[in-house]
Amino acid sequence: MKSGLPDFNGTLYQMLLAAARDAVGLAYCPYSNFPVGAALLTYDGRIYKGANFETVTFTQTKHAEEVALLAAFSDEVFVRAQRAGVDRLHTFEALAVFVPKKLGLMPCGNCCATLAEVFRDQFIIAITGPGNADFEVVRFNALAPYLMHREDVLESARPES
Repeated sequence: MKSGLPDFNGTLYQMLLAAARDAVGLAYCPYSNFPVGAALLTYDGRIYKGANFETVTFTQTKHAEEVALLAAFSDEVFVRAQRAGVDRLHTFEALAVFVPKKLGLMPCGNCCATLAEVFRDQFIIAITGPGNADFEVVRFNALAPYLMHREDVLESARPES
């Protein structure tokens, strides 16, 4: 992860924001009518989009952030990162989430728990509201500081010597 704040007006981040906005059009949300789009930016500049996919039971609903992560996974992003010498926690540089119908939303607790597998101090960019012009940027660890991480589980599972 590069130190400091990136240029959010730069081309790559504008493409990321546009991809999150574009992903809203892919949302399948016939029950809530609450579309959400997401876009993940990888270490090598690739962008993966996702949109929420609802089911009638809601328990099987997939959130936009999860769908974007699965799209990256299915495109072997972790395999490429490993070959390039990039570890799991530096595979993604940023996540943009677009919620056109509500101001001030960030990824939910479920999505934060999922993202904790691959996110620590990366940027979360929330684009919210009907105007679609403003966005808020936070670091993931500020958004979800108390999540259980993979390292916590693995450390506790190791036998004591």
